[in-house]
Amino acid sequence: MPLVVPSPAGRLVQVASSQLGLVTRQQAVREAGCSDKVLASLCRTGQIERIRRGVYRWRTSPRSFEQDALAACLATSNSAACSVTAMRLYGYDARFFRRLGRKGRDLHVVALFGRDQPVQRGVRVHRTRLLHPRERTMRRGVPVTSPIRTLKDVAHLVTTSELEGFVGHLLATRAVTAKELGSLHRELGTRRGSGRHGSSKLRRCLISAGVSNQPESVLEHRVLLLLREAGLPEPATQFPIYDTAGRFVARVDNAFVEAKVILEVDGYRWHSSPAAFRADRRKANQLELLGFMLFRVTAAEVSEGMADVIAQLRSALRRRRRGRAAEDNGPVCGWSALACVAS
Repeated sequence: MPLVVPSPAGRLVQVASSQLGLVTRQQAVREAGCSDKVLASLCRTGQIERIRRGVYRWRTSPRSFEQDALAACLATSNSAACSVTAMRLYGYDARFFRRLGRKGRDLHVVALFGRDQPVQRGVRVHRTRLLHPRERTMRRGVPVTSPIRTLKDVAHLVTTSELEGFVGHLLATRAVTAKELGSLHRELGTRRGSGRHGSSKLRRCLISAGVSNQPESVLEHRVLLLLREAGLPEPATQFPIYDTAGRFVARVDNAFVEAKVILEVDGYRWHSSPAAFRADRRKANQLELLGFMLFRVTAAEVSEGMADVIAQLRSALRRRRRGRAAEDNGPVCGWSALACVAS
């Protein structure tokens, strides 16, 4: 059977298919064997269009923010999406970018000093002397600064609450680990790490976030922030509860351990199915039998500031503190249960 060799246009399609429908002139010449004449012909017939200097898009490919960001990177030598563009590629809340206005609509890329870069409309090129390989990664098919580098870049651009929200989002989506944030916190405490704009704000956010004990969703992170703003005691997050025999009962979102008060965050995504509804009720019954007072909060209440829930929690904690003198034989929680089982 004769070997079928793809045409230059066919090889061009293969290159573009791995780049969100984009191809550069340099790639067309070197990898697909296309001449400028072939590219001009494809443009005339409407198969491709030039969207940036030296960057072409196949018209059949879907237009998206990711494609626009990649086009800006391809038109800028050895670059990566950064700053608020990186935040958007990591999937942060879209309302944040509407507040930023034009600064949020522009595409931000970072490139090394010493290279002549073309001026691109709607693209802000940030210069840096060093962009280490570990500070670059891929997100949605686009080269982007790492989560840690992105936090450093945006710390001076956003408010404290927005920065805390972004930290929580990165943790919830597992883009970054608590260990990595702990290393960043230590770095910001050194002379080398404290010289950046916004480093003090970022360090305070990492301290308030508690990088060693993080919530599992953005919604839970927001609940923690509201509890702190209300002046309530810091709850233990993702806390395991055992019965008196040392058997595991449940892992709860927030536990005021000494007062035996629990606050569960009911996000629609994880609590909307019939099976999840039944499991939640079984867990609630077990916790009440063990003497815990259980409160629930929904996403709608969190968005409204959950003032009623906070007032109820404050009242419950006050009553539990008064009645703590009468020690009861309640369940054993967390590590203390494991110690009892081991003994």
